[in-house]
Amino acid sequence: MSLSDLITARAIVLLQGKSARSPIHRLMDDDPFCTLMMRHRMEQGVGLPEQDPGIPPSARLALLHALAAGEGVAEARERCDGRRGLLAKLSKAREISDGSIRDILVRSMEAMLEKEDPNSHWAAQYLLYGAERILQSAIALHESDTSPEAAAAVVGAMMRRPPDTSLTITDRDPVTGATGFIRIGRRPAHFGFPETGSPKTGTNAAILHYEIEHPGGAFCLFTDCGGPIGELMGKIHDACPLYINDPHQLMALNSYWLREMGAFCVPCGDTQITFLDRDGVVSASEYPDFRVDVDRILAELSERGLSSEGLNGIAPYLRGERGVPDHDYDLIDRVSQANPDLLGYLGMQLDRSQIFGIPLDGLRALATGLCDGDEARAEAAVTAALTGAAVLDMPAGPLHLYVPNIASPNRSDEAEPLLNAVTGRKDGALMFLLADRPLDIGPDPHAVTTMRRVLPAAPGAGPEPG
Repeated sequence: MSLSDLITARAIVLLQGKSARSPIHRLMDDDPFCTLMMRHRMEQGVGLPEQDPGIPPSARLALLHALAAGEGVAEARERCDGRRGLLAKLSKAREISDGSIRDILVRSMEAMLEKEDPNSHWAAQYLLYGAERILQSAIALHESDTSPEAAAAVVGAMMRRPPDTSLTITDRDPVTGATGFIRIGRRPAHFGFPETGSPKTGTNAAILHYEIEHPGGAFCLFTDCGGPIGELMGKIHDACPLYINDPHQLMALNSYWLREMGAFCVPCGDTQITFLDRDGVVSASEYPDFRVDVDRILAELSERGLSSEGLNGIAPYLRGERGVPDHDYDLIDRVSQANPDLLGYLGMQLDRSQIFGIPLDGLRALATGLCDGDEARAEAAVTAALTGAAVLDMPAGPLHLYVPNIASPNRSDEAEPLLNAVTGRKDGALMFLLADRPLDIGPDPHAVTTMRRVLPAAPGAGPEPG
């Protein structure tokens, strides 16, 4: 009997009998089942990285190593889930003399011990999903009414899929200790899971911070585009991991896209965005705040030859005056397009509900790869992608992207004031800041989390949507 058959047989045994728990939770709880999955994946070529001595160790990686060794699994799982510490605290809580406090603490501890998704489950799920994102067929494993036979069939099908042999398990910044997504595989559609915090976002921070290695020069911001690049963006979006809500997918995938392409993708809704570059900090917002720069902008426009009538026509807009329903938007558009350094790239019409950002060199390398080295087709693809795009000149080196964490309902409302405090403005519907330097967001240690240190994309490399 093959390992795949043994795994399927073990799944059927584990799933017999009635239970309110879904199949995925019952399977991930079982050490022999997880050990069999590890043996099978290793035979398929999966390898594990060693713990990095320069950063705090990952209990999840330790569990995977224990599964690979076939020993110490129960102890590694206990450390991963922290059950020993919880049991010790529960024992002390039961000794408290104050009955009301004792009951509250005991109930809280017992709930934590009965948590349906302990940390060890996230590590074991890598072995189940392997190289692919969570497929539609796998959702049945998360539903408690799925029959044992149907669940075992899903498991068997997953075990037959070849895994990606690349695995990165710990993704912490060694200086700040900020923790990002644990990542599986090399492709953006691969399933990833967070090390800490919310099981959907990996953090309770108000702002997500990404780093982009920029070669210098043109940095392109666009939404929809035709040609092979537009098709790729659509495929990536369609290949989002399933069983996660859309905002969480976009937050997670942003980390992958940056790694694979040197590009970012920020959700923004169906609206118009203005990009403003002020001293190396680019803001993207629906309602830009020009009030702090009104006098300087008007003086500069005057020196550049804008008539008094034009200055008077644009001044109320720059001052953010309300109750003026007849802003001359034709004038505003013309002046903005002629003076993007002052008024930004105004009113980019969004045909897709995301903004993509990528260095021009990276866009050309991506196009060359997609067009199989055909330079003429690649140049046409770049031209199509840049139609209607905003192209900003940014210095070489790491760029810092700060995105409101829309997937964290408790913190997302705090993101915009924190980001506006950096720029000294009050932009409305602020989508992101892109800066040529790290920004000081303030003293709150949970305000920002660094999702990943991004490596430069390989020339011509592009993700392969799953």
